[in-house]
Amino acid sequence: MNEKIKELLKDINEKRKIDLLDLHREWEKQSIYYGEYSDVLSDLSIEKDMIKKEIDRLYAKLDLDFRRKKRKNNEKFVESEVRSSIENDKYYIKKWDMYFEISKIVGRLNSAVKSLDQKKKALENEVQLYRGGYFSTPKESKASIELKNEIIKEKQNKQRILLNKK
Repeated sequence: MNEKIKELLKDINEKRKIDLLDLHREWEKQSIYYGEYSDVLSDLSIEKDMIKKEIDRLYAKLDLDFRRKKRKNNEKFVESEVRSSIENDKYYIKKWDMYFEISKIVGRLNSAVKSLDQKKKALENEVQLYRGGYFSTPKESKASIELKNEIIKEKQNKQRILLNKK
């Protein structure tokens, strides 16, 4: 696994987080992260398919070689011998190990891309909440404001009366 992929997989938890106080920057970073992860995922998916094709070709070559060798020596064989011979070939085993390793990475990158998709949806929801005033301070009702104004006027009147008496 190359360093870029290691770094991407290590950093995904930080990139999933949302800073509610900086939504516009979160939107900017979201598309960059999504593009970065989906590009690497796409490349590795192609590489995975290529390894699988190499495994299939290798299987066919080893199968053919085994059968030719047995026929050349006039030896009889059963299909399980052919399969066993192929599956124990060192190079064949190595190719399968590569395939499983890349499959694991592709799976993790798929999860990362899906989580960035979920982050996008969460950002959309956060923006809607912000636009709807969810994060604003509570607003006073009209009745509350009128009551407060009446109290202030009463206090002012009392102060005037006290000043006039002096």
